[in-house]
Amino acid sequence: MRRYRVTRPMVLEQAVQVPDGAGGQVLGWEALGTLWCELRAGSGSERRGEIVPEGRMRFRIFLRAAPQGSARARAQTSGCAREGASFGYTP
Repeated sequence: MRRYRVTRPMVLEQAVQVPDGAGGQVLGWEALGTLWCELRAGSGSERRGEIVPEGRMRFRIFLRAAPQGSARARAQTSGCAREGASFGYTP
């Protein structure tokens, strides 16, 4: 098995509810920290979209293990990992 080369920074984010200014709430993202990872491309596919073909690409993300009990540094299923700087993005 080959060693991982963790050379790409990924921002780990968690979904939070934030006020929208009109009495309601919208989904926002809170940055928890930066993780260094290796990103490996997998298989890709293309399907017919409404106007143009749409591509889909699978990736595998390899991370170093976080210490047990460090909840803010561990990925959650409700979270998001994004390459580069953190923006107010909603998937």
